[in-house]
Formats: sequence, structure tokens, C-alpha cells
Amino acid sequence: MRTRLALFVALGACAASAPPVAPAGELVTTSSVVSSSAHHEADAAVAPRAPAAAPVARDPGRSYREAVAAAERNDFTEAARLFGLAFEASPSVEMAFNAFRMHERAASVAEASQWYERILGLGPPAAMRADLEQRMAALRDFARRRREDIARPPPGVDALVREASEFFGRGVALYQRREYRAALQAFEAALRYMQESRREVAELYFNLAVTHEHLRHRAEAAAAFREYLSRRPDTPDRASIETRVRALSQ
Repeated sequence: MRTRLALFVALGACAASAPPVAPAGELVTTSSVVSSSAHHEADAAVAPRAPAAAPVARDPGRSYREAVAAAERNDFTEAARLFGLAFEASPSVEMAFNAFRMHERAASVAEASQWYERILGLGPPAAMRADLEQRMAALRDFARRRREDIARPPPGVDALVREASEFFGRGVALYQRREYRAALQAFEAALRYMQESRREVAELYFNLAVTHEHLRHRAEAAAAFREYLSRRPDTPDRASIETRVRALSQ
């Protein structure tokens, strides 16, 4: 709530400095420019065009409030659009980050990447930059997983995790060769090593789920998908995974 209020106050201050818009009664129309004599000489002369009306500036505070409301009803695409409007009216690194987060939740990788570059150009604080880079890396992994329907093993640090990573990578290779039973054995071995090292890798549960799915192990696939979502609640493909879980549970 504190962050939201601070953003709103900043937006209100910027909105107050927006350029004024001329009242409708002061706009110059074509008919008022062209004299009566010009009407008689229409074949010989072209009436001058009236100056274009100044565009009405959108209140950034209103855009922000509407964006928050859209996010709360899980309309992330609309929220991203509205945060973008708020940013254009009153640029700030916080508003750009809000737009990025909404594109992240909407699984719009290309648009999120554009906002990522824009935020970096604004010089974000170190903590925000670290969070942003982590989220962008996860989005790139998601984009690759969406193409391949399989997750890649993360880097390991100790012997047990390295052993788990080897089985993880072996499982990915077997899965891509459509050797699903062998892939399942490799992923289960990786899971045992990860549990022994008291580490958990959410992507391993995703791989177990899709492998069980191919083997028509419906209950096991649904359970593994749920384990994955419990560890990655903000994953961009949450909605599609939940759809798969419902289908597997029928």
C-alpha cells in the first residue's frame, strides 16, 4: 500500500503540470477562417486549414488507478496498457516496472523485453535491477520452454546438485527423443538427488508432469503440475497449466 500511495502522489503532482488545453469555444474552425469573398473564389484559391486542436492529455493518476483495478481482476494485458499510458504521461522507473510486471504476468515476452530495456535505460536502483534481471531470465526460460515443452536444468554448485543436474539433462535429452519412460526414470533420479541435497528445482516438477502426461499417468501428471505451481506461483503460463490440470483431473 505504501508503494502504491507514493506512486499515486507522484503522478498527481505531474498531472498538475500538464499543458493546458484550449476550451472548445476558442478552437478555430475552417468556416471562420474562410471569408465570404473566398467562397466566391473557391475555384481560384484553396481555403487555409484550421490549426489542429491540441490533444487532451490523459490524467496519469486515472490511468494508474484503472491499471491497478485491471490487475486486481487479472486483466494483465489491459493493466499493462494503462500503466504504459501512465508512464507516457508521467515517466518514472516505478511505472515502467509496473508495465513490465503486467506483461510478465500476461506471458507477453516480447513486450516485457521492450520494457526491460526501457527500465535499464532509466537507471533503476540496484535491488530493482537485480529483481528485473531475474524475472527477465525466467521469462526467457519460459519462452524456450513454451517452444520445447520441457525445462532445462539449472546450474548446480555442489556434488549432489551436479549429479542431479546430470540426470536432469539426461532426462531432457531422452524426452526430446520421445523416450518417455527412460526420461521419467532420469527425472525421478534427479529429484532424489535434489531432495537429498535439500534443494528444490521447480522446473523438475514441470518436466515430471509433462512426461507423466505423455505416458498417460493423469493423476501423477496433475500432481506434478500442482507441485510446480506451488513453487512458481507467478509463472507466466499459470493459466495454461491450470487448464491442463483440470483436464487431467476429469
